[in-house]
Amino acid sequence: MTYPNPGVLKAAMGHYLTESARTALEAMEPEEDVIELGPGKQMPVVGPNQILDMPLFTKIPLLPGSNTMFYRTNLGEKLYQPSATFDLSDPYCKIMAPKYKSLHDPHLRAYYKRKDNLQRLKKSGLITDKNKVVCTLKEFNEYRQYLTSRKLEFEKHYLREQKTLEKQVTKLQDTHGLPEAIETSKYRDWLLKEERPTIQEQENVMRNRYLDLINQELEKLEELAEENRRLSLAQEDKKKQGAEKRKQLLLRKKMEEEWKKKEMSLLIKIGDDVKREARIEEQQRKSKEDKLKRKQVMLEKNIEQENLY
Repeated sequence: MTYPNPGVLKAAMGHYLTESARTALEAMEPEEDVIELGPGKQMPVVGPNQILDMPLFTKIPLLPGSNTMFYRTNLGEKLYQPSATFDLSDPYCKIMAPKYKSLHDPHLRAYYKRKDNLQRLKKSGLITDKNKVVCTLKEFNEYRQYLTSRKLEFEKHYLREQKTLEKQVTKLQDTHGLPEAIETSKYRDWLLKEERPTIQEQENVMRNRYLDLINQELEKLEELAEENRRLSLAQEDKKKQGAEKRKQLLLRKKMEEEWKKKEMSLLIKIGDDVKREARIEEQQRKSKEDKLKRKQVMLEKNIEQENLY
């Protein structure tokens, strides 16, 4: 089975969220949705994924009496990434407003990660035990607003690309560019299963951001495993790690299935919209042709009457 213009279709499908990006934050997702505070008292658990979905004016749930500490990134990691497109909603870069902070400078990562410097930073309360750079509530909310704006920008770009791709597919079907035996659902399945090419970092800032988070979490797991080997922690720790990995794999599988269902429903909806627009355009074209025909008939009648007189 062959398909026309595979390079264009692959390039468009490259803007799909990759399976890694879609599950980037699931390893950090809380195991439970709520925390039991006592008889009849519960508080919802908020993870990184929930924070991006929360409205900016909503207060973040906190445990009563807890000493809350806010952080944004790891030590030596950039806060802001260059955007692939110009954001018209923020022409003066008020949301981003980058300010230099040496703790977020990648060029100083090796210096700050020296043992003596790490101890001094932790003692001063500038970083956490897991090497996260501490920030104020105001800085945290500004960074949350920045990530939310990047997320909305990525989603708009994604929907726009999907609609363009659906129009191309519909046009190929209308012009018999595709074999008649191919059903739309099977063609969508082929697109979903088709291998997606690599895209440059600047074309998908948010996706690369999620991929960086995955790599950071994997590095943490590797450091933890190395530390466990050095301390000769044996079977019990290995069993716990195995159970946690199986749990994460099951969670990833469930998330991927849910995403495919949502993606298919979105593609079907976009396809219906494109077909409806095509029908409207066809009706408008036929209406214009009928008007032209009526005008032509009237003009010929007038000419015949003038010739009779």
